[in-house]
Amino acid sequence: MNDVPDKVNIWINRDDTQLQGSQALWPVLQRLENSFLARPGALEVTGLSDRPIKSYVDDAVKKALDRRKHSVDLLGDGVRVGVTQMRSRTAIGVEFPSGPPASEIRRLFLDLIAAIKPTYARAHLSGHAQELFEKYYKQKDRSFYANGLYWLNFFGCDEEVRQGRGLDQNPHAHVERLPHGLLIEVGSSPQEAATPEGERRLLAATAALPPMPSAEALPEESEKEQPAPTKTVNGVRGFLDAADHSFWVTKHLGPDEELDPKTIEKLRRLIGQGSPTITGVHVLFSDQASALKNQGGLTRAKIRVWYVDPATGVPTEA
Repeated sequence: MNDVPDKVNIWINRDDTQLQGSQALWPVLQRLENSFLARPGALEVTGLSDRPIKSYVDDAVKKALDRRKHSVDLLGDGVRVGVTQMRSRTAIGVEFPSGPPASEIRRLFLDLIAAIKPTYARAHLSGHAQELFEKYYKQKDRSFYANGLYWLNFFGCDEEVRQGRGLDQNPHAHVERLPHGLLIEVGSSPQEAATPEGERRLLAATAALPPMPSAEALPEESEKEQPAPTKTVNGVRGFLDAADHSFWVTKHLGPDEELDPKTIEKLRRLIGQGSPTITGVHVLFSDQASALKNQGGLTRAKIRVWYVDPATGVPTEA
């Protein structure tokens, strides 16, 4: 790891639309307001200008969340709280300097779980988690949420079933049954997890995870809400966002590939086309390197550029 102080990251996901809008998220905002976190001073919202705020329960925050757009970020002194409201999923990220005691971080994590009742959640040092993912977990491709274990890991009831029978039996971790799922705690703190011994414990706990059930053993998956259907507009296949009628196009390119000018122009001309009328175009790349390589040309064409964060699976603007 490098010499830059690592930050703690809490990442929480709920796989439905029940945690969207300010009313549903109000208990979360109140808990953050009463936590050890520094108060936010700025609000960043997809499609709007940044504006100053004074608290997590600021009226501007509530109004932004009620838009139910792609991303709402609250920024404070070293703190970033992000809320991403998607078609059938809500993701919340809380990142802050690693000064608070592990007991306070753990309490905040558990309180947020109690308020959110998530599908999956975890807490760890951001940089160390990324290193673990790149070095070990990326190759496992176990599941969308959990290719491996971190310091704190929470599996909601549905996700526990998806992870396989015996998830609650791990000799390398403290396992605790909570009202809405299972907590797996590996080590005593996020800092301890990043030590050589702590990392060995994480890898051992990950190796002790049960085999994933076969798809045939999970018939309930077929009943979940399916992704938005693709549609083709002027020869371009993508997804129409029902919330703001923007059009999303996915791209998977090689490490040195760039979109040619004709393709970019074709994407630009989508604006104002279709029914309902397309209000804007987003290109979602499968990796950050491709997004950054193509950002210049797309941005000049007034096309927004995104990539899939490999550690979270959440679309992130380049």
